[in-house]
Amino acid sequence: MRKKISWFVGALLLLLTGIVIGGCEKQQAPPPVGKVEITSTPSGAEIFLRGRRVGTTPDRLSGPPGRYRVRLEKPGCQPRWLVFELRRGEVRKEEVTLPEQGACVLLTSRPTGAEIVRDGKVQGSTPLVLSGLMPGDYSVQVRRPGFAERAVSWHVGDVRPQQVMVTLDSNIGQLIVESKPSQALLKIDGRDCGYTPYKADIEAGIHRVQLEKAGFLAVDARVTVERDRETRKTFDLAMQPGSLAIRSTPAGATVRLDGKAVGVTPLVVPDLAAGEHQVEVSKDGFDTASRNVEVAAGSRAEVEMLLDSSTGGIDLSVFPAGVTVYVNDREYGRVKEAENTARTELIRLRNLPPGSYRITAAHKRADPERVTVTVPVVKGQVARPRPIELWVPNVEVKWRSSGLVEIGMVYAETEDTVTFGAARGVKIPYNRSEFEYIKPLEIQE
Repeated sequence: MRKKISWFVGALLLLLTGIVIGGCEKQQAPPPVGKVEITSTPSGAEIFLRGRRVGTTPDRLSGPPGRYRVRLEKPGCQPRWLVFELRRGEVRKEEVTLPEQGACVLLTSRPTGAEIVRDGKVQGSTPLVLSGLMPGDYSVQVRRPGFAERAVSWHVGDVRPQQVMVTLDSNIGQLIVESKPSQALLKIDGRDCGYTPYKADIEAGIHRVQLEKAGFLAVDARVTVERDRETRKTFDLAMQPGSLAIRSTPAGATVRLDGKAVGVTPLVVPDLAAGEHQVEVSKDGFDTASRNVEVAAGSRAEVEMLLDSSTGGIDLSVFPAGVTVYVNDREYGRVKEAENTARTELIRLRNLPPGSYRITAAHKRADPERVTVTVPVVKGQVARPRPIELWVPNVEVKWRSSGLVEIGMVYAETEDTVTFGAARGVKIPYNRSEFEYIKPLEIQE
């Protein structure tokens, strides 16, 4: 391969200058050279250094150490620059691919500033030059806010430059958004737009409209705006539901809300329309209570209902144990002995509607067999009539002095005395020592 002297002109001149300046000083040896082999695809590219042609690929060049910047050119291909560092004694290889020279296309639009999208990627905005286009068919999307998007195609047949002009059509309509009530916060496509009522020019198409107002349910809707037309949309905002907590004293009362049974107290009614509601609470034995309650949107109202008793009661002592008690001729039960006392358990009648009640105490061995009293009952009060006492023999006794055995009734006992009667209406206290024995009788009927 032929030697390229032109590479060394500068180096030789520098060397000669050094010799002249040095005068009689000792001559220094030139620095060792490096070599570079340059190949290209396609081959036959001309190699230029500092604007001068120094070879054609493939070629081997030599030179002193340093940084080199060479240019490769070949007709029909795009030129390429090659930059490398050559070290002393180094032999390096450089391979360069020269792409085919393509055409340039200038894309313009009316109006300007339109975005150019090619193969899904944004290339820039008009006016825009696309270079290096090989022969073939091309297409891009041209879009600009407020204008209809357009697809543009062209053909490249050779390397001659082209210009492609696109005229975009306006894509604007007018949108009016109103709400009832007004002054709702408005967002269009996620962007804050102030409060309703709202009026503005907007790009045609489908837009997301969102409305928010305290105490009302949010609105999220889609509105289609047509080009060159007015689109008016009015939204009726629904109030947020509230809730109502209802308690009663006593608890366990049935609740009717606006005439419909909803449960038993204590109770919380959710998802209740804002406004006034009628609450009615009822329970057996108590007067029904009702009240109107105002429920605010998005909040909970609370109401406490105090029920007044609508009934009365009777507390009655009946003696002795084992006597059967009837209330209005219906059997109530037998009288029981009270614990830890000689008396009997109190008869307690409750939840009685006001009126008169016949209380009867009966026993087959009683004298008389039945005793009936009439007791008036007043709402909210407990009647306490005089005790009913039947004479029912309940013991057998033997007198110590006479040895006489009698059947009678023990009315009361203490550790030392016994109140005994051998006939109805007789109650005489005796010393316990006067009896040889006191034997209880089975009194149950």
